[in-house]
Amino acid sequence: MNLKFLENLGSGGFGNVDLVEDESGAQYARKTFSVNQPLSDALTANVKKRFVREARAQSGFDHPRIVPILGGDLDADPPYFLMPVAITDLEKELAADPALDGNFKAAVMDIVAGLEEMHSVQMYHRDLKPQNVLKFENEGTPFYAISDFGFISIKDSTLSKLTTTGMVKGSDYYSAPEIVADLGKGYAGSDVFSLGCILHDMVGVDDRIPGREIKEKGEFGWLIRACTREDVGRRIDNVAAVRDSLVDVDASAIKISGEIGDIISQIFADPSKIDENDCRAFIEYLEDQFEDGNLSNQNSIFLNISLQVIQEFRENFPNSVNRLGVVYGQWVQEATLDWDTCDIVANRVAEFLSDGDFDLKAECLLGLINLGTSHNRWLVERMFMDFCGTEMDDSLAKRMAIEFRAIGTDLCGQLKHLEFSIGANRSSFHHRLQEAIASICG
Repeated sequence: MNLKFLENLGSGGFGNVDLVEDESGAQYARKTFSVNQPLSDALTANVKKRFVREARAQSGFDHPRIVPILGGDLDADPPYFLMPVAITDLEKELAADPALDGNFKAAVMDIVAGLEEMHSVQMYHRDLKPQNVLKFENEGTPFYAISDFGFISIKDSTLSKLTTTGMVKGSDYYSAPEIVADLGKGYAGSDVFSLGCILHDMVGVDDRIPGREIKEKGEFGWLIRACTREDVGRRIDNVAAVRDSLVDVDASAIKISGEIGDIISQIFADPSKIDENDCRAFIEYLEDQFEDGNLSNQNSIFLNISLQVIQEFRENFPNSVNRLGVVYGQWVQEATLDWDTCDIVANRVAEFLSDGDFDLKAECLLGLINLGTSHNRWLVERMFMDFCGTEMDDSLAKRMAIEFRAIGTDLCGQLKHLEFSIGANRSSFHHRLQEAIASICG
């Protein structure tokens, strides 16, 4: 491919990004390996190898919130790869307007979606910062995607020397303390730490110290602090919880009068303040809605059943959480949701599935496959496959085999969608589910 250089878009410690054009006039962002800081020959060879590995890893993802690799030559000297041309990056946008004209949550949600895809295969970014979040546009709709995975260790560079510039814009200003010296210690919570720093850029007021817990006041202060705790045992360790915490809880959308309306309002305002009778009345109300065929009309209630509500019910009302999980799973089977909300709801289903009886687990698993396949949501489909894999509890597998047979041939269409969407294979199911599928679908 003959590429014409148009202009330089930027440079980093180990790469230059140029705008280039091919013979047909199509434009790309070309990232070429370049050592732009003093390094020994041995370290240069190591960093070059990591550059190639980063590109190959990034090219292995097919997700709208991870920047795709469109071509290149990683065997060339120097190696390079091609990406779509971004409108701008988040660093430049935040410099102009930290709140992104009130749309900062949408940017965070896009980052979460990309990280969630990486974390689903136990890969971690480890160098998440605004400079590595690029902004694109699809048919007039802006969105963000993550790039530049952090396989080049901070200790392999001069970034660990906190200059004034480095503290403001470099990796150290966003990196979790456990990975500053050792990239191998990175895990999902390390990316959450960086995400908390980015959120602080958007809504924070006070300055922060790199690698330290951020104590910020305001509406999101508690979330930023939970993301950036130095004690990893107390830090939020999954991006789904960050997404769930950012969702607006709009209890005003729930128009229910009388005593049950007051109970529902109290549950969503502070679930720790309700008693067993309130809990029972709430669940009975939802069960009655199901019996009357009105469950799909209660979206505003179910969308307000947050992870905090589920956890409070499990801790304080263990005898009732199964009933709540059952009716929640039944609602998920009927719900029509938008893209981001699918992920939020799926993670709440996963919270129910972490501990419950077979009635709860059966309804919630049926909810996952219905939600994932009807909304073409990869993350939800993969979650379903993970729960129904070869290591599934044998007794639960027996129960789900019965549920599969009850669904009948409708199951076959869902399975075909799983195969097409995420490359699912029937051999990945528990053997009892494989037998049920074979008997139903051939």
